[in-house]
Amino acid sequence: MIVATLAAHGGRLKPVYESLGLSRKSLYEKMQKYMIDKTHYVDAGDDPDP
Repeated sequence: MIVATLAAHGGRLKPVYESLGLSRKSLYEKMQKYMIDKTHYVDAGDDPDP
């Protein structure tokens, strides 16, 4: 679910955690747990969250 949402939002984290109803910290923890790298989902030309 996180991967699909990351792909849908081009790797931008704020819309991902807002749409999933998670806190930013919770999203980061889940991404670390499941070894999800947001850079794989960044759209060309888009700047990812710093």
